[in-house]
This record gives sequence, structure tokens and C-alpha cells, in this order.
Amino acid sequence: MAPARLIDISRPVTPASAAFPGDEPFSCDWPCRMARGDAVNVGRIASSPHVGTHVDAPWHVDDNGGRVGALPLDAFWGPAWVVDARGHDRLDVDLFVDLDIAAAPRLLVRTQEHTDVRRLETEFPVLTPAAIAHLAVQGCRLFGVDVCSVDAVDSTTLPVHRAMAAAAIPNVENLLLDAAPTGIHMLSALPVSWPDMDAAPLRAVLSTV
Repeated sequence: MAPARLIDISRPVTPASAAFPGDEPFSCDWPCRMARGDAVNVGRIASSPHVGTHVDAPWHVDDNGGRVGALPLDAFWGPAWVVDARGHDRLDVDLFVDLDIAAAPRLLVRTQEHTDVRRLETEFPVLTPAAIAHLAVQGCRLFGVDVCSVDAVDSTTLPVHRAMAAAAIPNVENLLLDAAPTGIHMLSALPVSWPDMDAAPLRAVLSTV
């Protein structure tokens, strides 16, 4: 049997990676360097957990919501749809109504032609309330986008974040779906075990079913 083809759908994180307004960009330095006579190389990083591919915990938008440690791991592992929404001005029910969500209860939505990790996206479609309700009824376990937020960049109320948290659907942001074909794949996207945080980075990978 041929090995499964793996597609890395995580954004690389470097000091050049875009950060959401107000978030701390990724930075790194090297307290220990073998070139300076140290026994090993050891790095040190500083960053908002929302830089790069990550999942938001409900506590990100709700003081009474669960943090990363409360997220169900099985939501991040299993069959997933890759949906092409390029050219759409909103993510409405029509994008999802023909999908067998029971067969693949994780949805990853491509909205842009090309991902530039150095650029913060400012215009992109977001989920409508009707679409969120449809996904919840259909048993969606996880929802991901290839842009910096599931809400509009200038939103201060974050209605999509809040509705997704209320529906117990984890939202993943900053995916890299340029090379991901539409259809069903197996997803592995386990979050880093930062149990008390509002968000956590993850390494998201698709494989052929």
C-alpha cells in the first residue's frame, strides 16, 4: 500500500509573520549558542498565541468559557472537508448544505487565492448566523479558515467567535490551504498543551482518506 500523501496546512511562524492588530508579533533570540562557547543552542521566543495557525478557546471571548485545556482533542483528529469559498462575499448555508457533515464533521474553508504569511488579511467572508446554526445542527466538530479571524477584522463584538463557542465548535484560524484539494481528507491538528491559555498553536496536516 502506498503511503498517504501529507499536506502541511500550517503557516510557518517567523518574525516576518503577520500579527493581528494589538497582538505581540513572534520574535526569537538565542540565550545559548555553541558559536559563543555554550554547550548547546537554546532559543527563547515571545509571541501572542494567535500568530500563525492556532485554535481559539472559548475563554478568548468569554470569561466564563473554557480554556485550551478544556478543548476536546477528538475534534482535531479525523475526517474533514476542504471547502472552496473563493469569490464568495459571505459564508452562508449554501456552501455547506450539500456536504455530508456526518461523514466528515470538520470543515476547513479556503477563502483566498494565495496566502502571504507576511500580510494581515483585512477583507474576507465570514460565517452568517444561519450557517452557524446549520453547522451546529449537523454536528460540526471543528471549523477552520485560511485568514486571521472568523470575525471581521474591525469587529469589536466578535459575534462569530461567540456563536461558535456557544455551539461548542472550536474555531481554527490562519490555515494554509493553497495546496489542499477540495473534498474529504483526514485531519491531524492537535493543539499544543497550553491548558490555561486563550489560544494555542497547532500543526495542521491533511492526509488522503
